[in-house]
Amino acid sequence: MKFKQSLYDFLKKEINKKRVLNPPSYPGELLLAYGFKDKAPLVLLTEEDPLKVTQDAEFFFDKVLLLTEENLNRIGAIIASKDFDLLIIEEGNLAMEIPEQESVNLTLGNNISLEKLLLYLDSGGLVRRNRVYEEGEYVNRGGIVDVWALNHKNPLRIELEDEKIASLRFFNPSNQLSTAKTKNTTLLIKKEESKPLEEILGEFFKIGPETKDFKVDVKLNPTGYSIPCTPAISFHRNLDYFKQELGKLKNYRIFIAAGTPGEIHRLRDLFDNDFPQIEYLDTYLSKGFIIDKIKLALFTESDIFGALRAKHKTKKEEIPVEAEREFIRGNYIVHEDFGIGRFEGLEIVDIDRRKRECLVLEYKNKSRILVPVEKSGLLTQYISGGEKEPELSELSKNKWETKKRKVKKELEKYAEELLLLYAKRTVAKGYSYAKVNSLISELELSFPFQETNDQEEAINKVYTDMEKTKPMDRLLCGEVGFGKTEVALRTAFKAAIESKQSAIITPTTLLAEQHYRTFKERLKKFPINIELLSRFTKKKEKEILEKIRAGKCDIIIGTHMLLNKRIDFKDLGVLIIDEEQRFGVRQKEKLKELRTNIDVLSMSATPIPRTLQFSLLGIRDLSVIQTPPHGRRDVVTNVIHWDERKIKDAILRETERGGQVFFVHNRVSSIESVRKKLEKIIPEVRIIVGHGQLSTEILEKRMTDFLNHKYDLLLSTAIIESGLDLPNVNTIIIDKAENFGLADLHQLRGRVGRSLRQGFCYLIISGELKGKARERISTIKTYSQLGSGFKISLKDLEIRGAGEILGKEQHGHIATIGYKLYLKILNEAIKKAKGETIIEKPEVEVFLQGSFYIPKSYIPEEDDRIELYRRISSVENLPEVEKLENEIKDRFGETPPNVIRILKWARIKILAEASEITKIEEGIKYFSCETKKTLSKSQIEKLISTIDGIKFSYKDKTLTVLVPRDSVFEFLETFNK
Repeated sequence: MKFKQSLYDFLKKEINKKRVLNPPSYPGELLLAYGFKDKAPLVLLTEEDPLKVTQDAEFFFDKVLLLTEENLNRIGAIIASKDFDLLIIEEGNLAMEIPEQESVNLTLGNNISLEKLLLYLDSGGLVRRNRVYEEGEYVNRGGIVDVWALNHKNPLRIELEDEKIASLRFFNPSNQLSTAKTKNTTLLIKKEESKPLEEILGEFFKIGPETKDFKVDVKLNPTGYSIPCTPAISFHRNLDYFKQELGKLKNYRIFIAAGTPGEIHRLRDLFDNDFPQIEYLDTYLSKGFIIDKIKLALFTESDIFGALRAKHKTKKEEIPVEAEREFIRGNYIVHEDFGIGRFEGLEIVDIDRRKRECLVLEYKNKSRILVPVEKSGLLTQYISGGEKEPELSELSKNKWETKKRKVKKELEKYAEELLLLYAKRTVAKGYSYAKVNSLISELELSFPFQETNDQEEAINKVYTDMEKTKPMDRLLCGEVGFGKTEVALRTAFKAAIESKQSAIITPTTLLAEQHYRTFKERLKKFPINIELLSRFTKKKEKEILEKIRAGKCDIIIGTHMLLNKRIDFKDLGVLIIDEEQRFGVRQKEKLKELRTNIDVLSMSATPIPRTLQFSLLGIRDLSVIQTPPHGRRDVVTNVIHWDERKIKDAILRETERGGQVFFVHNRVSSIESVRKKLEKIIPEVRIIVGHGQLSTEILEKRMTDFLNHKYDLLLSTAIIESGLDLPNVNTIIIDKAENFGLADLHQLRGRVGRSLRQGFCYLIISGELKGKARERISTIKTYSQLGSGFKISLKDLEIRGAGEILGKEQHGHIATIGYKLYLKILNEAIKKAKGETIIEKPEVEVFLQGSFYIPKSYIPEEDDRIELYRRISSVENLPEVEKLENEIKDRFGETPPNVIRILKWARIKILAEASEITKIEEGIKYFSCETKKTLSKSQIEKLISTIDGIKFSYKDKTLTVLVPRDSVFEFLETFNK
């Protein structure tokens, strides 16, 4: 941009080869560094907060790195590649040892030994997986190696023919498809040896205060020359004062940096009338500056509003979508026709002298069925959300059909009730709020984070709902820490500025206290009266109730106490229910009484399945937040036994960086003995105990003291599970983790890693785990990425949430027939209730000559073969087959004849379905095609004139057409027309 170029030209001229510089106040050191950008890669030793400097440096430089203990390996690889503009370090980093890197050069057409390459990857600490999703992973499939080296932004696919490199292409880890080809690249593989950081940085241009261990090229020192630059002052939301200062800057080019187009739009509303000359930069910077010499002034949002927003310009973050590993040996599977069986793997069998792969299912009394892979669409994973193992079905089609009919009848009734409820909401009249005004814009600009796309969409939908006369009834689902509370806060604020009261109901006292603190902090600069009603506020209860009655309380936050008949709202406009599924039946009935004609926003941290979301589309208003906040990182999850050294290291690692620790022990009876153990292991750490059996006053004081950092470690029961948001707590240790449910573990882990710091979770287990407990711990360890609730849900969490959101009866139906079949029947029931036509696809049988299986030599992993069989059998049109064929070739290499035959089967099946043909069988000379469709004389004449050698026969209302083998596709396309 021209702004940056003119700034650089000035800085370069002003600095002019000086080697000792006195940086102006922040962001002065970054301005000086920018003046040397032609010397990049640069290294900046900062004495400021390195995270803040890194975020701001991205305003000036494209490729900015921050060295921390957690990213040592990755940054080491990038330093070795020299692929950066600016590296930020602090003095504490100088003692670090950086792993040395070995270069593996890859060039198209060159030879490389596969064995040697895999040895390099193993010795370099890369982890072998079934698929590559994250940095530091690799996979080998025959002649293809996928690897995500730390010096690459994306994983690389290396395709070998014999030992020659036939193709090098980068690919998208989300869908595993290639994105860009390259002729040569370098893999940097970590060696066992390390070097001191100061030695590794020797060849780079270095800026900073010189130390005995760090020799710089440009020394930042108070005695040096300083560029004529003044940092912008902070106006603390005083817009009149800001406008006065702008008025003094005559003939200056004035810029304001804002993080998103939406914020620029809001700023224009505030300033365009008086200062139309202001130019807006769609970027982030925490502090502005003024350079009188070139009449340039740059201000930031934090200069104007006094709130530092930790954010960047971002695109929507993409969470890798793993293939559903549904068909794992031992898993329960539902066959639409036969019921619940146990999957026993794949088996190649001879059928009519043809080899074909089948899925093996075991039923009651050791009965087995073999399901040809092309019929795998009839199978779904059995999920119910319960701990209890399902009972295997008998191989009796009638018994299973009876169960399905019963569920179908109940679901049709349920769908009608949902439609009736929706119709009532449509007719009811509520209060219509005004459009977004300047106060709301000001609140939005004070939000200290970047809204994610999902979050912004949810907020806009809530605003739209509130501006209608129809009462809002929206369900907001989202991961722990993904920003639901901010949606609730803006909802309540929109009501408050029109003198409408809001009630926020939470299931626990601690969550109510947390929301109260958040709301008070965020709204402290606005004339909004907020109160808390819980067991912590017993002494003030009478006073608070009077304020609610008199309309002197705008927002009331509390537990189920808010459902008490003594609560008399003057003008309730909005009801916000947090974690609604945690309320009891009686409390839910009282909530229904409140829902007459007010706006209702229900929130759940239990993610609702996307499939269910689509099922209820048009019946319930749903918003799903599934994008992690920018800057948030995956929580590193470790499974350990009780090991005093590991526990000590984990706790001290956190406290020594100024953080705090949660230690969860869920037994009140033995919590004191755990405290004594911890005091012995880490006597230097200040420990406080919290649990639900303490008196209100004591628990409140202890939680407040921990919040105010009077203690380093909170030893508690699972009372911290819901809602607590303490950004300074970034390590959680869970004792006897095997006793917790999967959803509970996921929620507890979500208490840490809520700031920009790396979060750590340690699961302490007792002895060797078996059965469900082992599966739970394995799942929570495997799925540690942000947004993993949507993956974990396939195991347990998602379904439990669905059952709770839909009600107990629906959860029972899910347990009876399995979640996925339940969804299918629910979809049909909703369509029927809405009067839509349900189109049943005709069953087509297609038999081809030759074997029907994917060779193990081509795709070794059984999971991958099953996934492909299921995808091939469910494709619905020819472009999809084409796309799938390209994907298979891309991921696994040149397609072998067996796979080409299976794809041909899919193409014939699609065309046959469209042509109303019920059976196609490949013979030696002809394809035999059967149909119940009646052809006119002219249609038959057209087929005869188009296709040589075609024959017809008609028997028992079935038309059989014999088509020469080479003409089958031409026949099907003509027949369809």
